[in-house]
Amino acid sequence: MQKTFSDLITPCLVVHKQKMLNNIRSLYSHCADLNVNIRPHVKTAKSIDVLHHMTQSPMSGVTVSTLKEAQYFFQQGVSDILYAVTLAPNKIDAALSLAKEHPDFKLLVDSLVVVEQIAIIAKQKDVVAKILIEIDVDGHRAGLIPSDSDIIQIANFCHAHENFEFLGLMTHAGDSYLCSSMTEVELHAQQEVDEMMKAVDALNKENISCQIISVGSTPTAYGLKTPKGITEIRAGVFVFQDLVMKNIGVCNIEDIALMVLTTVISHKKSHNRLIIDAGALAMSKDAGTKEQKVSYGYGLVLDAQSMQPMDNLIVNKVNQEHGIIQLKSAQDFARFPIGTQLLILPNHACMTAAAYEEYKVLNDGQIEATWPRVNGW
Repeated sequence: MQKTFSDLITPCLVVHKQKMLNNIRSLYSHCADLNVNIRPHVKTAKSIDVLHHMTQSPMSGVTVSTLKEAQYFFQQGVSDILYAVTLAPNKIDAALSLAKEHPDFKLLVDSLVVVEQIAIIAKQKDVVAKILIEIDVDGHRAGLIPSDSDIIQIANFCHAHENFEFLGLMTHAGDSYLCSSMTEVELHAQQEVDEMMKAVDALNKENISCQIISVGSTPTAYGLKTPKGITEIRAGVFVFQDLVMKNIGVCNIEDIALMVLTTVISHKKSHNRLIIDAGALAMSKDAGTKEQKVSYGYGLVLDAQSMQPMDNLIVNKVNQEHGIIQLKSAQDFARFPIGTQLLILPNHACMTAAAYEEYKVLNDGQIEATWPRVNGW
């Protein structure tokens, strides 16, 4: 039986199905125009039910960020998975056990030391490790810069050992999250491609070819105009969008499909504050919009019925189980009786969703389904 918001215990995670589908169509259409495959990063959604709504478009596989995600999606019938976190030594055994069972499991490295350890365990398990090297295109995080000689060494090591298959290169243009306009995003996307092709060219000079040249972040996925030799784009948050993406220019407020349903539980009249039951554990403490052109605190407040912003109210502060909304005047309390339900748009969809085991799926004003998520490592 379908439910409404009033039937739900708060806080809970709500996904607006139609907005989600629109977001999926938007990026898949863009990638089709570029004639580049999309390998969606399921670390955001962590749900086979969400992934099922992408399968109407051609897919080259999916991307995960944890071994638990990989296990879950393999169990759900996905066969081609890229584990897009440089492999920790203490996870090599588990990763190669998965690779033995699922031959299209792909692993990421940026260290010859780890590759040498993989070689020992791969030989013991009699399994072929499919390897991509992570490239650093913007100084954001892990990876080797395109001119690093270790790229050649790792690729040559893989070619010299029968328990390896070298597939190519992968990058994440994470500093695109610092962009403040789509013009800046497009420049960053071009930088991402150009830096990757420097690494590809260095390998080509050594007669080493790349089957996969994988780039990705939600901003640069939208900003990419000239893919050159890129074979696939990875993105994750595009499925839901969030306030950080809105500030960058990737989406509008109306496109954000992920929301937290919360309830007003107290009035702090001495401070003109509403207290809600969605705190740090329900919203996360990601203040990703703080340094952007518009700060949304810990989330933007929407009316639960119209799903429209309410006088630019935000969640100003969070404690573990309490969220605080600063009202403009004492008269506003009449608008928010205790028990009032509100929706909060998150700064960072991935971080907020990580607190929940399931989505409540909103369609045509009704909660039509519950979709489970996979959490943990």
